[in-house]
Amino acid sequence: FGIYGASGAIVKQGDVFYRVTVPRIDAVNPIGSGDSVIAGIALSFDRGEAAEEAIKRGMTFGILNALEAAPGKLKLECYEDVISKVEVRKVLNKKRLDIHFYIQYSVYRINKTKKKTEEN
Repeated sequence: FGIYGASGAIVKQGDVFYRVTVPRIDAVNPIGSGDSVIAGIALSFDRGEAAEEAIKRGMTFGILNALEAAPGKLKLECYEDVISKVEVRKVLNKKRLDIHFYIQYSVYRINKTKKKTEEN
Protein backbone atom coordinates (compact mmCIF):
# COMPACT_ATOMS: atom_id res chain seq x y z
CA PHE A 1 0.00 0.00 0.00
CA GLY A 2 1.52 3.30 -1.03
CA ILE A 3 -0.41 6.47 -0.22
CA TYR A 4 0.83 9.67 -1.81
CA GLY A 5 -1.59 12.33 -0.58
CA ALA A 6 -2.94 14.35 -3.49
CA SER A 7 -1.28 11.91 -5.91
CA GLY A 8 -3.54 9.07 -4.75
CA ALA A 9 -2.28 5.58 -4.04
CA ILE A 10 -1.06 2.26 -5.39
CA VAL A 11 -2.65 -0.72 -3.64
CA LYS A 12 -1.80 -4.42 -3.91
CA GLN A 13 -4.45 -6.96 -2.91
CA GLY A 14 -3.28 -10.53 -3.48
CA ASP A 15 -1.76 -10.55 -6.96
CA VAL A 16 -3.77 -7.56 -8.17
CA PHE A 17 -2.58 -3.96 -8.20
CA TYR A 18 -4.91 -0.97 -8.12
CA ARG A 19 -4.26 2.67 -9.00
CA VAL A 20 -6.29 5.09 -6.90
CA THR A 21 -6.95 8.70 -7.84
CA VAL A 22 -8.44 11.12 -5.34
CA PRO A 23 -9.98 14.59 -5.57
CA ARG A 24 -7.88 17.65 -4.79
CA ILE A 25 -8.68 19.03 -1.35
CA ASP A 26 -7.49 21.77 0.95
CA ALA A 27 -6.19 19.56 3.74
CA VAL A 28 -6.54 21.01 7.23
CA ASN A 29 -4.67 18.31 9.16
CA PRO A 30 -3.38 15.05 7.65
CA ILE A 31 -2.57 13.49 11.04
CA GLY A 32 -4.53 10.26 11.40
CA SER A 33 -5.45 10.01 7.71
CA GLY A 34 -3.50 6.79 7.21
CA ASP A 35 -5.24 5.28 10.23
CA SER A 36 -8.57 6.41 8.77
CA VAL A 37 -7.75 4.71 5.46
CA ILE A 38 -7.05 1.43 7.26
CA ALA A 39 -10.24 1.78 9.34
CA GLY A 40 -12.33 2.25 6.20
CA ILE A 41 -10.77 -0.77 4.53
CA ALA A 42 -11.28 -2.90 7.64
CA LEU A 43 -14.93 -1.83 7.86
CA SER A 44 -15.52 -2.78 4.23
CA PHE A 45 -13.84 -6.17 4.59
CA ASP A 46 -15.87 -6.78 7.76
CA ARG A 47 -19.00 -6.13 5.68
CA GLY A 48 -17.81 -8.53 2.97
CA GLU A 49 -17.31 -5.84 0.32
CA ALA A 50 -15.03 -6.30 -2.69
CA ALA A 51 -11.47 -4.97 -2.68
CA GLU A 52 -12.32 -2.03 -4.96
CA GLU A 53 -15.09 -0.86 -2.64
CA ALA A 54 -12.87 -1.32 0.42
CA ILE A 55 -10.14 0.79 -1.15
CA LYS A 56 -12.65 3.52 -2.10
CA ARG A 57 -14.09 3.60 1.42
CA GLY A 58 -10.65 3.66 2.99
CA MET A 59 -9.38 6.50 0.82
CA THR A 60 -12.61 8.42 1.44
CA PHE A 61 -12.17 8.08 5.21
CA GLY A 62 -8.59 9.32 4.86
CA ILE A 63 -9.72 12.35 2.86
CA LEU A 64 -12.53 13.16 5.29
CA ASN A 65 -10.02 12.97 8.15
CA ALA A 66 -7.63 15.38 6.42
CA LEU A 67 -10.44 17.93 6.04
CA GLU A 68 -10.82 18.28 9.82
CA ALA A 69 -8.61 19.90 12.46
CA ALA A 70 -9.07 17.05 14.95
CA PRO A 71 -7.86 13.58 13.85
CA GLY A 72 -10.57 10.92 13.71
CA LYS A 73 -13.46 13.38 13.47
CA LEU A 74 -14.99 12.60 10.07
CA LYS A 75 -17.92 14.57 8.66
CA LEU A 76 -19.86 11.61 7.35
CA GLU A 77 -22.43 13.92 5.76
CA CYS A 78 -19.71 14.61 3.14
CA TYR A 79 -19.07 10.90 2.55
CA GLU A 80 -21.17 10.42 -0.62
CA ASP A 81 -19.73 13.51 -2.29
CA VAL A 82 -16.13 12.47 -1.59
CA ILE A 83 -16.48 8.77 -2.43
CA SER A 84 -18.05 9.66 -5.78
CA LYS A 85 -14.76 11.40 -6.69
CA VAL A 86 -12.42 8.55 -5.66
CA GLU A 87 -11.50 6.26 -8.57
CA VAL A 88 -10.04 2.77 -8.23
CA ARG A 89 -8.72 0.99 -11.34
CA LYS A 90 -7.05 -2.38 -11.73
CA VAL A 91 -3.60 -2.11 -13.23
CA LEU A 92 -3.19 -4.82 -15.84
CA ASN A 93 0.29 -4.02 -17.07
CA LYS A 94 2.95 -4.63 -14.37
CA LYS A 95 5.67 -2.77 -16.28
CA ARG A 96 3.38 0.23 -16.65
CA LEU A 97 2.66 0.08 -12.92
CA ASP A 98 6.38 0.13 -12.09
CA ILE A 99 6.89 3.25 -14.21
CA HIS A 100 3.74 4.89 -12.84
CA PHE A 101 4.72 4.05 -9.26
CA TYR A 102 8.18 5.53 -9.77
CA ILE A 103 6.73 8.74 -11.24
CA GLN A 104 4.13 9.11 -8.48
CA TYR A 105 6.69 8.47 -5.75
CA SER A 106 9.08 10.98 -7.32
CA VAL A 107 6.36 13.65 -7.50
CA TYR A 108 5.40 12.91 -3.89
CA ARG A 109 9.02 13.29 -2.68
CA ILE A 110 9.55 16.50 -4.70
CA ASN A 111 6.38 18.05 -3.29
CA LYS A 112 7.28 17.01 0.25
CA THR A 113 10.79 18.50 -0.11
CA LYS A 114 9.37 21.68 -1.64
CA LYS A 115 6.92 22.07 1.25
CA LYS A 116 9.68 21.64 3.85
CA THR A 117 11.83 24.19 2.02
CA GLU A 118 8.95 26.69 1.95
CA GLU A 119 8.34 26.21 5.68
CA ASN A 120 11.96 27.07 6.49
